[in-house]
Amino acid sequence: MKFISDRPGEPLILTGNGRGEFYLLKGIAEKLDGTSKIIFFPYFQSKVLVDIPKTRTTLAVLKSLMEYVEEYDVKRFLVILDLEHFTGEIRGEIEEKLESLDVTIAETEALNPPHDNALRVEGRSRSGRDFVMLITVMGDEICPKIECHITRLVEEKYGVWIDPNQAKEEFTKKVRRTTGARRYGKLAEDLTEEELTKFFPQLMHALKAAERLIEP
Repeated sequence: MKFISDRPGEPLILTGNGRGEFYLLKGIAEKLDGTSKIIFFPYFQSKVLVDIPKTRTTLAVLKSLMEYVEEYDVKRFLVILDLEHFTGEIRGEIEEKLESLDVTIAETEALNPPHDNALRVEGRSRSGRDFVMLITVMGDEICPKIECHITRLVEEKYGVWIDPNQAKEEFTKKVRRTTGARRYGKLAEDLTEEELTKFFPQLMHALKAAERLIEP
């Protein structure tokens, strides 16, 4: 799977954080088969067509998604959010927020059943434009953010447990000292696809669904 950041493509990736997911997703995508498949992460500011508020709540990200749908007729998305952005049940909250944006939801499918942390949502915008959104929610109840996955990976592969709930800067420093990896994506380089699914199940299910979305 090709991972690009310098020119528009589909699916378009939107995230509640940014830099950590950028490098992790790049590392994982390059491990997957199907190199002709392309996903686009507008990491560089000049490539971001729609402004995303600094406070990237679930609603803020979904609002920016609908701006892409309405203004640029983008149809396919991969959305990555941390569980900490949610105050209730994931599926219900996403559907509620989309409906508040005048979206008509045609179907919501769990990609990682019985969990709702990876979903495929088909909908239609206020003006009648169809879109498909793959949403993956990282973290769990103990650590509702992507660092919980990194902690499990480092503990199993390096034998060191790093508290995922500490300040992000301190966490990344300790990961770097323990593993030698400056970025999360480096941690994925030596993992098999089975190991990636073990440590990042919802993200892997969403990426597999993204491959199926893209026509050869």
